[in-house]
Parts: sequence; C-alpha cells; structure tokens
Amino acid sequence: MAQITRDLSVSLVPWRYKPLPADAMRGIVPQPVPGRSTKGEFSDEANSVLRRTLPAMLEMLDDSALAARGPIDPAELRTRLLAPQPDNHADRP
Repeated sequence: MAQITRDLSVSLVPWRYKPLPADAMRGIVPQPVPGRSTKGEFSDEANSVLRRTLPAMLEMLDDSALAARGPIDPAELRTRLLAPQPDNHADRP
C-alpha cells in the first residue's frame, strides 16, 4: 500500500481548497481543477441521471447479488431512490 507523508503545516492553509488532493492531481487533471477554491455543485446533473436511469436501477434490485449477500437492503434502497431528492438550490444565493 502506498503512503503519502506531508508536512501538515504546509497543507492546512485556509486559503486553499483541499490542498493535498489538489497537489497530488496536479498534472493529471486539467489545470483549473486543482486550483479551484470550492467544490462543484452537480445536483441538477445527478437528479437528471437518476430520473433517466431509475427504472433500470429498480429492476437491478430485483435480482441483486449484493442484496443476496446482505451488503444492501433492496427495500430500503428502493424507498430512498423513490423518495423526493434534496434540493441543493436552497443553499445558493
């Protein structure tokens, strides 16, 4: 397993957003990404994908190998998928 050692006094600065992952991804992701100062807000896209793929996701729960082995509860997951999703727009100015 790889391990990263980092001087936290350099990493924990209030004017940089997630400096450790940003530094680790520099040169791998497009330049504006590691330099951003906040995280993105993608709830519109996530809700659109959920609406479009919901029937297929619910169908997959009917014979889910994960459900058969116990890590997921299909009834609970179905309830959560069918419930109204949070509106993240309320936090926007």
